[in-house]
Formats: sequence, structure tokens, C-alpha cells
Amino acid sequence: MSIPDNQTEGVSSPIRVRDSLGILELEVRVELEHSDWGDLEILLLAPERSPVMLHGRGSRGQGPFARTYDFTTTPQLKRLFNAPAEGTWQLQVRDRAAGDTGVLTFWQLTLGVG
Repeated sequence: MSIPDNQTEGVSSPIRVRDSLGILELEVRVELEHSDWGDLEILLLAPERSPVMLHGRGSRGQGPFARTYDFTTTPQLKRLFNAPAEGTWQLQVRDRAAGDTGVLTFWQLTLGVG
């Protein structure tokens, strides 16, 4: 999916989860290509919860970007611990500066529930 240049709404990709049990483990894998990672904000939108910022502006780099976020690497995700998993989850990638472009190539949500 192309990431629109310098647009606050960015690009979103949804995943539907049907399991209503509480979240015990959570992992988000993101892969993209972009000519300036510092332009990007990457957010996880959990069902009926506030967005969680996975990647904020300022991290320099270009080209392939591959990161995995979980409870240990991204403390903000801990507020989702034991929350019901059911609903539509979305990954949102925003390009917040003009002049550089990119593509979201892959994302994966892995949940452990119980």
C-alpha cells in the first residue's frame, strides 16, 4: 500500500479478530520501504482503545524498515494486556513531512489470548 506523502490520515490496514478472550501476548510486525523514516508515525489502533504509537518521527534511516513491537519493546502496549482481543485492529502509517515517499509492504498482528 502506498503511504501518502505529508498527509495526516496516512494509510490504514485492518485485521478482524473474532476471539473475545483477554490478551496475554501481543506482537506487531511492520515492514515498509521509505526514503526517510523520520517522516513516519506508525500507530496500532486496537478496538475501542486509544491508539498506541509504535514509531514516532525522528528516527533517521531510509530504505527497508522492519520492526517487531511487543510488550517488552513498546511499554505503551502493556495497557492492552488482558483487554478483549475481539474487534477490528488497524495499523496506521502516517507520513508527516513533504518530499519523501514509501510503501507499507507487510504487517502482522500476533495475539496470545487466554
